[in-house]
Amino acid sequence: MRKKLDNRASALSALMWLLLLALIPAQLSARDFKYTYNGQTLIYTVVDESAKTVMTKPGTDEDPGNLVTGDLEIPSEVSDGTNTYKVTAIGNTGFYMCKELTSVVIPTSVTSINEWAFANCKKLERIDIPSSVTSIAEAVFVSSGLTSVNIPSSVTSIGEIAFKKCRKLERIDIPSSVTSIYREAFSGSGLISVTIPSSVTSIGKFAFSDCDKLESVEIPNSVTTIEDGTFRECNSLSSIVIPNSVTTIGSEAFKWCHNLKSITLPESLTKIGDGTFVWADKLRSITIPASVKELGSNVFSMCLSLREIKFEGNEIPKTDLGTFWESPEFTQIVVPADKVDAWKALFAEHHSWPKCTITDKYTPVKKTITGVKPTPVDMGLSVKWADVDLGSATKTTSGKLLKLSDQDMEAYLGEGWRVPTEGEFKELFKNCVAQLYLNQAGVPSKVVYTSKKNGAKITFYFPKTAFIKNGEKLVNPLKGTYQTMYACYGSDVMLSVAAKLPEHIRKPIQDYVAAAKVKSMNIADWPDEMLKWLKSNAEGVNLDSKFLYGSKDDFVEDVNVDIFECFFRPVYVVDESSDED
Repeated sequence: MRKKLDNRASALSALMWLLLLALIPAQLSARDFKYTYNGQTLIYTVVDESAKTVMTKPGTDEDPGNLVTGDLEIPSEVSDGTNTYKVTAIGNTGFYMCKELTSVVIPTSVTSINEWAFANCKKLERIDIPSSVTSIAEAVFVSSGLTSVNIPSSVTSIGEIAFKKCRKLERIDIPSSVTSIYREAFSGSGLISVTIPSSVTSIGKFAFSDCDKLESVEIPNSVTTIEDGTFRECNSLSSIVIPNSVTTIGSEAFKWCHNLKSITLPESLTKIGDGTFVWADKLRSITIPASVKELGSNVFSMCLSLREIKFEGNEIPKTDLGTFWESPEFTQIVVPADKVDAWKALFAEHHSWPKCTITDKYTPVKKTITGVKPTPVDMGLSVKWADVDLGSATKTTSGKLLKLSDQDMEAYLGEGWRVPTEGEFKELFKNCVAQLYLNQAGVPSKVVYTSKKNGAKITFYFPKTAFIKNGEKLVNPLKGTYQTMYACYGSDVMLSVAAKLPEHIRKPIQDYVAAAKVKSMNIADWPDEMLKWLKSNAEGVNLDSKFLYGSKDDFVEDVNVDIFECFFRPVYVVDESSDED
């Protein structure tokens, strides 16, 4: 028995020694040491003691591995005083939020730059990535100050949010070695133009979304899907050609592309997803190829300039209950002659769809405003303003015409009218008291501006038009729906609008309305005690211009509009079917 126990003890002892030996390299690999090169001291973490390899020390979002400033050059070899080690990697979150780091040179010994390595380095303008690196990791440069970056031909993929919110990064050369661009890789960046090489077969969701400056993009015919939100909120994108390899355009791919005027769809396309062109409000016409078999919901919602949707196929695509919901009624649905009745029947089945004209040939509609004689009003300003009710638009081709857009909208106003400049609008706003009026449904109907200089008044109607003297065109300075205006006037609309306001403003308004039952339709008529109460209880409320709204920052993230554009962005308007060109 004793012999058996001795044998068991010996075996256990041997096992423990083996475990200890196995642990030694791991323990050594975890150690850190400092090394100074070209005046910069970095902390390095041993990766493999036997192979003598290290990485720059990893960190966390609260504690970066290294906190450095200025220009950084990372050496290919470092020493702990006894041994020399090869630098093979940049640790994850290694230089996170190094706010004064301006440039980085990485040696060719490095094969991987890990996640979040240089994220939030706001002053980092330039980095040299060596040809030894094969991928751009997730979030590696997110929210950095990069103005230029060289991606070597060794790189095969660009990771999720790798360059997201790099607002100063206006151009980038994507090498032909890259095959995949992952989700949100360039979202919110400052890219002006981008050419995607034919090696790329996959572009992730929202890859180029919120690129406000993006004017042009070339998509190769190696791509088969435009994923959800790929170009959403690309407000400078005016035209794009989808290659004949693409079979699917995902949901909201071009949503809020406010300046998109032209898009070419390929004959390979079979599906257009939900909300693809929502608020593409400069898009005037679009041709749906015969290959398209399915249209999602809200595809053309709020395309305020869309005159023509041409369907080339003899087969009606599968539609959704909301396919044409919130599409303009003036849009003409152009289909093959023998399919007109079938399309009319389809629209008749869907009561939520607009009453569009179904036809086999597009006919431009010339709407001319006749008998309009605007009277200039002297507001004591640098230009004379005038208002006019354009509610009685008639179809005619006679008379002296003033062209308002590319082809459709014309108006006779006589000589001497032009579009106000932004400076002239600001002059008006600065020197007037504004009162906004709403109808019983709580929808804005007009804004009356009263001059502080001479008491003269000018009225801007919704969605009609205001004019100024000495020019040629019309303008409506108030763009946007009730949902994006956030103006509160009168108890019957205050509560519904207050629900959209920030908590610190919403709660006091709701409480006061419940107690006071104020019924006035404009702030100018509210009792002094209400205004005093709001000023003392609703932090962030601005009453200077008789508008009640929260600070700009309260709304920008939520509705993605600037306060000035929300209220006053100039738009050519004759009726609800016109648009700015």
